[in-house]
Amino acid sequence: MPEQIKQTRKLIRHLTREVKIWKDLRHPNVLEFIGYAIVGERSDIKGILVSRWCANGNLMQYLRAHPDSSRTFLVYGMANGLHYLHSHKPAVIHGDLKPENVLISDQGEAQLCDFGLSRALNELSTGAQTTSTMLGYTIRYSSYEVLIEEAKTVFSDVYAFGCTSIQAGVS
Repeated sequence: MPEQIKQTRKLIRHLTREVKIWKDLRHPNVLEFIGYAIVGERSDIKGILVSRWCANGNLMQYLRAHPDSSRTFLVYGMANGLHYLHSHKPAVIHGDLKPENVLISDQGEAQLCDFGLSRALNELSTGAQTTSTMLGYTIRYSSYEVLIEEAKTVFSDVYAFGCTSIQAGVS
């Protein structure tokens, strides 16, 4: 029984952190948060975050289905969404930007999603903006400081953005 309680508390902490960050984000290039639900009972509890359905799928799925679409437009949308996150008060580091975490809206716009590894940063008096990781990132899209120092920064999101843009065919 104590293990079930521990897992439930861990789920609630993770869900709460993601909801706290995502719920206040409002931008055309950030997937809209609609709500959440906790379903199940006892040892089978699941947290569900609710957003709009993006029938176009993620960035790579969309590009395979629509090879003539404007890759520059999609990358521009990702850049706008990332700029919004980094300019937000407090600033938000996405922490796991990759093609799978960029959904395409019904209007064909890139929307950043999956804020499970995101962190809100309080500006430090030194001006440095970093946060330690929680062993949660995708190595292929991770910058040096994430891999070696296990610290996420605004620059680690920019590095991941560059990798995602190249994978989308824009260089």
